Amino acid sequence: MLVSPVVLHLASFAMSVSAVFLPYPFGDHLSLPGGHVDLGENVRQAAVRELAEETAVPVDLGDLTLVGVYDAPGRDPRGPYRTTAYLLTLQSAPEPTAADDARTARWVPISELPEVALAFDHRAILDQALTER
Repeated sequence: MLVSPVVLHLASFAMSVSAVFLPYPFGDHLSLPGGHVDLGENVRQAAVRELAEETAVPVDLGDLTLVGVYDAPGRDPRGPYRTTAYLLTLQSAPEPTAADDARTARWVPISELPEVALAFDHRAILDQALTER
């Protein structure tokens, strides 16, 4: 099982979404931070850990809001993965620092998202997160 935290920054009436580059199979696409749930942790704990590992953005467990579970067949070319996505809304935008398996991390303005290639079904995840915020 995978987790994908969706991070929104709300400031000056402009919103941004945190996204990181994910290596293979979508090396030229942006991907939401996320990864596998480790043995002994629940999906919410994994979301906090993955966000910290891949972007250095701090978060508390209680700050995450469930967006949904994504499990459509074929959503991930690596295999039959399920993703649990959470929303985190920040009032200030800490500079993300890529680490772990992320090559880079950056804020992407929502206004630029239509032109951005996103990996997997992450556009659907973002759309649902933006609708429900």
